[in-house]
Amino acid sequence: MQKIRTALLSALLLSTTSLFAQWECPSRIGGNLKPFTNSFPNLTWAGELTTTAGATGDYAIGNIMGFAAMDLSFDKFTLYVEGGAKSWKRINANGYHNEGHNFGFREAFFQYRGTNQNLNIGLRSTQGDDPYLLNERVLGLDYKQTLGNWNFRAITGSVMNRFARNGTFCTLGYLYNIVPGRERQLIGRQFGQTNLAMLTLNYHPGSKPSTTDEFASSDGLNAPTNEFASNTKKSAISLLKLINAGALAYTEYGALEPIKALYSGLYAELEVAGITIKPEIILQSATGNQGLLWNLTAQKQITWSNQQQTKIFGRFIGIIKIDSTAHALNSFSNVFAGEVLRLDAIELPIFQCGIKHSIPSLAASIKLQAALQTGETNGYLHNIMLPPPTVGRMKEYDMVISKNFGDHLLVNAHFGYLVYPKMTDAYVYELNRTPWGKIEMRLTF
Repeated sequence: MQKIRTALLSALLLSTTSLFAQWECPSRIGGNLKPFTNSFPNLTWAGELTTTAGATGDYAIGNIMGFAAMDLSFDKFTLYVEGGAKSWKRINANGYHNEGHNFGFREAFFQYRGTNQNLNIGLRSTQGDDPYLLNERVLGLDYKQTLGNWNFRAITGSVMNRFARNGTFCTLGYLYNIVPGRERQLIGRQFGQTNLAMLTLNYHPGSKPSTTDEFASSDGLNAPTNEFASNTKKSAISLLKLINAGALAYTEYGALEPIKALYSGLYAELEVAGITIKPEIILQSATGNQGLLWNLTAQKQITWSNQQQTKIFGRFIGIIKIDSTAHALNSFSNVFAGEVLRLDAIELPIFQCGIKHSIPSLAASIKLQAALQTGETNGYLHNIMLPPPTVGRMKEYDMVISKNFGDHLLVNAHFGYLVYPKMTDAYVYELNRTPWGKIEMRLTF
């Protein structure tokens, strides 16, 4: 019976057609949806197996994950479900080991697409219209109303440990948690314990606003599943072009939230001489935590005459303190700068950059990236009778080589170098430097 239940649950797994690969739950399943029968093309499905083996510091890591998806779509309605199962193991040189098994859902939502309205209800990977504040799996409601070049969007819902991007299912944090003693983010275990609400007002000068892939990696370098398709050259580059501009109001609330904060800000997306620039400034209003969060992203894509592509990306996220004790309080940005260290709000200010070159004729690419903490270090466990520990800034340098074999098999080879505080004794951290690497294979069917 257990095997039957597991098979039935796996059969419910789902993903949207625009799904990109994600570090915390790798999948290309959305690009491989096929009809169950030719006589009923509205019901599609796909499956995927992912396995990883590697080493991080003095740990050996390995895991396997299976996903399945179903999509029932009509002209204006979609019912989408995605889920799966995983198994993992982590062992170090001293004999310590950690292993486990889990199953869960990534997506389970209903979508209505009207002429000027869009409504999503259920569990869904949700990214805010701004570049920074929200990138999380939310169980709730997401509504957008479009009026000409303007659109209004309202998002509200609960984030739970079971489904969250850094929660108990999908995340690879259980393999890479090499800096113990730090609360990565506050996530409730029950509906309503940790919630969010966001309002945005956007202006798009063009007649058709540009779309944002809600599942895209935050490093700005990951490409969609048709990355190696032929490309056409773009028209002449304009010196200055406004793509999008907007204003936001955002809050996180619930019984487990220790500090109530309200965020308000402005953001934009510009194209300057062929370089896409995304500036953002956010006022964080909270008792003893008044500050300005700011985010600046720049990226450039070059298509060569032989149809090869080069993407260059850079991002800086920081905080300007109004109160001397201020620090970033937001929990659901999930920047995840770095494959292992996953620098985020707790580490601000941080800088990340990278370059990716894709070769369509070989169905392959190579990516170099770096994630660096550039400011003060805090948030580590310490004895209250002693001053907080002073530790060095975290740094991560990575190289990823990707190769597609046919339409269904992708192999990623990750290599990198880490600089991070390692806990060597209770409340004692020492700066550690170590290489890391892993091989990852994804088979879609």
